[in-house]
Amino acid sequence: MFANAANNTDGLLASTRSLVATLNSANLDPSVEVVIAPPALYLLLVQEHLKTPQVKVAAQNVFDKAQGAFTGEISYLSHLSGPI
Repeated sequence: MFANAANNTDGLLASTRSLVATLNSANLDPSVEVVIAPPALYLLLVQEHLKTPQVKVAAQNVFDKAQGAFTGEISYLSHLSGPI
């Protein structure tokens, strides 16, 4: 299952924390891999607080060059330094 969490509901920190708490307490089917892609502002927060190894974190809108990303996009090297 893949969830793009870009500004769903209010797009604020509170809803991101709520989503992480829900995933942490969920009884997930072990045969299902779950991936969540929060807004860039919350990538590290989600990765830090997510306690369920079955749930992975992904980045959205990654620029395909090492440098010179368009405004609002983040280069893949920046994401890798996260580490995301």
